[in-house]
Amino acid sequence: YKINIIDTPGHADFGGEVERTLRMADGAILLVDAAEGALPQTRFVLGKALELGMPVIVVVNKIDRQDARPDEALSEVFDLFCDLEASDEQADFPTLYAIGKQGIAKRSLEDEGKDLIPLFETIVERIPAPNADVEAPLQILVHNTLHDDYVGRLAIGRIRAGRVKQQQQVALISEKGITQHKIGTLWGFEKLERVRL
Repeated sequence: YKINIIDTPGHADFGGEVERTLRMADGAILLVDAAEGALPQTRFVLGKALELGMPVIVVVNKIDRQDARPDEALSEVFDLFCDLEASDEQADFPTLYAIGKQGIAKRSLEDEGKDLIPLFETIVERIPAPNADVEAPLQILVHNTLHDDYVGRLAIGRIRAGRVKQQQQVALISEKGITQHKIGTLWGFEKLERVRL
């Protein structure tokens, strides 16, 4: 399995970026601090994920803190799902308990917990794999753009349909209209590195 994890800002001030980021994903991991519980920004991001019909995995993190209250934090999250009118399927979310700085996730507080395998197993079980028609015309949802001194302009995005290859002619649709471009170098992500494809 290849699992791409995208971090999104957790605050309404970054609303546009949150929505663009969520549209790149097939599901969401809602990370909640075991001591702080559900915060206002938790409500904002969860609401956007639920609007998009995403399955959600709840991870209660920092369960090793002295002031941790994982059961209460989970109860707050469930109340939040209800307040946001999540579907029955969305409200039946899996929960994991974690100590992020130690790289530990477990399915119940009583489990021993030695690595992040339970988190990755839950992702594979509950988040659907991407579903794209590779024979359809190319559609890429661009999330962000960067500039590289050697390569030029880079568009970071997700292929929604079709296939992409070097030197392919594409139309870029933006608020400024439609412009024609040619695909240069293709890159992907491996761990935290950008690698040439």
